[in-house]
Order: sequence, then structure tokens, then C-alpha cells
Amino acid sequence: MSDRAIIGIDPGANGGLAYLSDEHLEVFKCPKNAEAMGTLINRCISNSEIGGYTLSAVIEEVWARPMNSVRSSFTFGVNYGKWLGILGHSFIPRIKVIPQTWMSEYQPLPRNYTERKNSLLSIAEELSHDYEIKVTKQTADAILIAFWGMNNHNIKTEEE
Repeated sequence: MSDRAIIGIDPGANGGLAYLSDEHLEVFKCPKNAEAMGTLINRCISNSEIGGYTLSAVIEEVWARPMNSVRSSFTFGVNYGKWLGILGHSFIPRIKVIPQTWMSEYQPLPRNYTERKNSLLSIAEELSHDYEIKVTKQTADAILIAFWGMNNHNIKTEEE
């Protein structure tokens, strides 16, 4: 039994948030504005306080890729910045993790993007089975990021 709760964040506009503790898993698709993002973080804080958990967050570190359009890169970066700002304002310790690092826990994965995303969705469904939640393509990565954070107890947050 752990005394920690983890928020897993896939920061893309089509990403999501997962809140994971020993007894609880909640998932949400990424809200469209900062106010709704803040409301979700406040909900996670309340769940942690009620359960007596130490809360931290794991957010997928993102950057622009050459194949992305300027607009999509900018939108992705804005969402990432909003999440970082809300976590910082809420004094939630956070860990930035690149996709290759958190995905390494779920290897082997197909190289093809679509096949890899489908495989990650299946893994998230399997891990979430006991929690009786609906896993979608928008929330699968956030779930896996949260489980990665929960399984990596020795990771240090940016504030440490």
C-alpha cells in the first residue's frame, strides 16, 4: 500500500489527465481552458487530502517536432505551459518525463505510430480493469504516465 497519489498528464489538446492512488483511478480528457484545468487539479488535491496521500504529478515533456505544423506545435506548447503553471501555482511537485522513458516500462511496443497507440490503449485498459473506468485514446497515455510514476518511487521531482 502506498501513501502517494500521482497525477499523470498527457498535455496535448487531445490528451488527458489521470489521478491514481491505491484505491482510486479517475480519468479526464484535457479541458479546453485553464479554468477547467485548474478545477481538475483542485479535485485531485481534494482526493489526496481525503485519502491522506502525498500528491505529485508526472507530465509528459513535449517539444515541437519537424513534422508538426506551426499552429499545432504552438497549441501543444500552450497546453503544456498551462499545466506547468497550474501545477506550480498549486505547489504540486512535478516530474517531467519524455515519452521514451515512460513508454520503456511497457515494452515491447510497435514502431508504427498507429499500432503503438493501439497497443498503449490495450495496456491502459488492462491496468485499469480493476477500477472500472472507460479508457479512451485521449486518456490512455495519461493513465500509463500515472502508473509509470507510481511504479518509479525513486524518481525525484523538480523541486527536490
